[in-house]
Amino acid sequence: MVDRAILWFLPPQNPHASSLRYEAAPPAGERWSGTPGARERRIPNFTLHPSHFTLHTFPPTGTIASRMARTQTQPSKAPRILIVRPSALGDVSRTVGCAVELRRQFPQAEIHWLVARAFADVVRHHPAVDAVVLFDRAGLRKFGRSWRATRDGLAFARQLRRAGYDRVYDLQGLFRSGLFTRLTGAPYRCGFANSREGAAMFYTHKYHVDPNLHTVDRMMSLLTPPPGTPGSPAPGSGETCGGASAGSGGEPDLRLYVGEADQAWGEAFCQTHQLAGAGGYMCLAPTAQWGCKCWPIEFFARLADRLLNLPETEAILMLAAAHERPRVDRLFDELARLGRPADELRRRVLFPATTVGQMMALIRGCRLLVCNDSAALHIAVGLDRPFVAIHGPTDPRKVGPYHHRQWVLQPPGVSEADMSRYRKHKDDDRLIRQVSVDAAWAKVCEVLSETR
Repeated sequence: MVDRAILWFLPPQNPHASSLRYEAAPPAGERWSGTPGARERRIPNFTLHPSHFTLHTFPPTGTIASRMARTQTQPSKAPRILIVRPSALGDVSRTVGCAVELRRQFPQAEIHWLVARAFADVVRHHPAVDAVVLFDRAGLRKFGRSWRATRDGLAFARQLRRAGYDRVYDLQGLFRSGLFTRLTGAPYRCGFANSREGAAMFYTHKYHVDPNLHTVDRMMSLLTPPPGTPGSPAPGSGETCGGASAGSGGEPDLRLYVGEADQAWGEAFCQTHQLAGAGGYMCLAPTAQWGCKCWPIEFFARLADRLLNLPETEAILMLAAAHERPRVDRLFDELARLGRPADELRRRVLFPATTVGQMMALIRGCRLLVCNDSAALHIAVGLDRPFVAIHGPTDPRKVGPYHHRQWVLQPPGVSEADMSRYRKHKDDDRLIRQVSVDAAWAKVCEVLSETR
């Protein structure tokens, strides 16, 4: 039995409109049981009907239950969702389809993304992401050994807890990302049941996903409809999720977005170096995190020498982080040994120092990108630019450019065993060396012709 009720009305024609509070009480001497009857209750300009409002009932005043119920008088808020995919840069780039799918499932949700500070530009301007949650990757390594790092780490943990997230998706599946997920205290914490480093112990909802799926498809498989809706797996630790784009029925939207300031920087860079702009230059990304994924720098130099002979190549831009400068400098030395004059190298082979956002702006305007299996590759996919990706021991079916395997070059005869043991031999480049410069040049000509 209840002695009063609060009705929250949301106009059905406009779900974004502010709700209206309507409080009612039964006639003297009577009490309501359950929901009010189906009769309409009128207030100025609106007709309230039970199908249009949320009912919050209160037990008789003076009881303990009535005092507890006072905290439940607000309308249900839009869910707050956190995507946990902090690194690496290429992985963050190809995770954006999950944000789009979550926005489709929860149109009114507030979606945040936890990401390493250095990689935030990839998702900062994405229309499906409302805010980025930054963490200091370098500082975290000093947690417990540095007073400042420990203080900042504890403050970050409090920030996660106070954010009040309703749903958190760990799309990385490592101990660190799982711990971040747990620190939020969210009632729904979703991740891979077969995640690495024991991360699954931090989830409330964990699903087995086929490890042979492409990385993009594996992440999309976690985004099943909310528990309790038709077709969704029940909460627990033993459910199995299916293939790509679970719940959407379409291809993942992997588009990336360049910020206005970064785009302006890219245009200014082209003007400074007298480049025609979009399509007037090539990009080379000759580095990668591990040596086994790096095509030899002397091979890149010989390919660059041929690219410079193309009439459409005004310049070649070298894309690499500042700490990778020594490797890129070797390419300049190799080009000089191939007979390229020093003044031509200064004018036509450029190594701009960029942020991630500025690098995105340069890739967006390039005619072609030639790269290893690295972050630049997945950024090019998100910006819809043509590329040639040279793979060694990494499996394009699982980690390659999503639905662009025709532009991937890999040595013939690479076995499953070769692609399964590369993590134990991170600097062994014998496999990727088998890709010849002639083979890479043939693929470059094919892609240029196909995208002309």
